[in-house]
Amino acid sequence: MKKQQNHAVPGYVYLIYDPSAQLHKIGLSRSPATRLRYLKQSYGGQLRILQVVWTFNMLFVEQSLHKQFKLARTYRGRMDGGTEWFELNWWQIPVAKTSLMGKALGVNLSYIGFGLILLALVSKIIFG
Repeated sequence: MKKQQNHAVPGYVYLIYDPSAQLHKIGLSRSPATRLRYLKQSYGGQLRILQVVWTFNMLFVEQSLHKQFKLARTYRGRMDGGTEWFELNWWQIPVAKTSLMGKALGVNLSYIGFGLILLALVSKIIFG
C-alpha cells in the first residue's frame, strides 16, 4: 500500500522547462533535485529548473499557480506529473516566476510581474 503524503506542509514549488516540447511544469517537491532526476528519466534529459521557491504550504502555492495558468495547461500522458505541464507564452514566463515568488511569500507582486512583462516586451522588440 502506497503511503499517503501530506503536501500542505513546507517544501518547494518549482518551475521546470522542457525545451524539446517547449512546455513548463509547475510542481512541488521536498527535494527538487531528486524530482528533476526522476522527471528526466520520464520526459527526457533536457529538462532544466527555471525557479525553485521554498514555502510554508507547497500544495496551496502549486494549486494557485495551476489555477492562474489553467488556460495554458496541456496533457503529457499518464506519466507522473503529466497533468502539470503548461504552454506558457514568452511573456507568461516572467509572470509565472513572479507569481511563484509572491505566492510563496504570501504577498502580491503583480506590479512587478507587469513590469517584467513590459521589460520582456521591450527586449523582444529591440533584440528580436
